[in-house]
Amino acid sequence: MSRNTNDTDWLWQATMYITIGVVIMTIGSGIASAAIVAFEIAGAILSLFIIAGSTLGGVYFILRGLALFLGEIADGKRIGP
Repeated sequence: MSRNTNDTDWLWQATMYITIGVVIMTIGSGIASAAIVAFEIAGAILSLFIIAGSTLGGVYFILRGLALFLGEIADGKRIGP
């Protein structure tokens, strides 16, 4: 039996949105750290923009996933069988 059925599509979508948001934020912070090491003062300034962009992108996906999850729960859908 497949785990990805019509009954749980919303749960997988919400999980993937939240995961993508966390990954975007993690990668952004890593790139910002590399920019600071590579470019010193200019890298520190550049890292502010990198962190701001990755944070906004990550938070967008996390909130989108939470909105989908909470919306479906509020509509009466269940997680378990």
